[in-house]
Amino acid sequence: MSGSFDSHPHNIGNLLGQYEPRGIVVPEFQRGYSWEKVHVATFWEDLLSFKKTAPKGETYFLGPIVLLPTKTEIVLLDGQQRLATVTVLLSVLRGTARSIGNNRNMQSGHDLARDIQRDLIGKKEKGKYALALGELDRTFFQKTIQEDPPATQAPRLRSHNLIKNCLEFLTAAVQDEIASLGAAKAIDDLAALQGRPRYRHNDGCY
Repeated sequence: MSGSFDSHPHNIGNLLGQYEPRGIVVPEFQRGYSWEKVHVATFWEDLLSFKKTAPKGETYFLGPIVLLPTKTEIVLLDGQQRLATVTVLLSVLRGTARSIGNNRNMQSGHDLARDIQRDLIGKKEKGKYALALGELDRTFFQKTIQEDPPATQAPRLRSHNLIKNCLEFLTAAVQDEIASLGAAKAIDDLAALQGRPRYRHNDGCY
């Protein structure tokens, strides 16, 4: 057998962030988004547990993914469901942050939303996003998740409905997580979920 695999740790900021000029592309032959509510709920509960119990400085392990880097793009051979779900969560954090605040705290919420879009979701170059799903899901995912602000589009496929269900579940879960918090603490909590333990003072990615 020719060729070999090298194992390297990556964080979400490195893979999706603005300093990686190549987008991550799901091959056309891969299936569409397929996570059911139970999978999304397990991911969310695991992330919450990590945020609340992990020692300071510990990083959240999303799981192994398989990448094939080329000069122009990074082909995602395994890990589509996790990276797509993370992107949905980032879009929820973006929208929630933007909607929070009073006169004193509103700007930091807008700043967090702006930075999530620019650094982890948004366009690497005109017309492109950090993650490109396969042909059947790409446009729906871009319009309803990655665009800022997102558009409303009726699902046409089962995978579209699953993306929509994921968005609705994570939106409700994030709202529930910050429901009892004031504006400033809510923004900090959103920043911690995104990987910035105190957004107004530190920077980082999980």
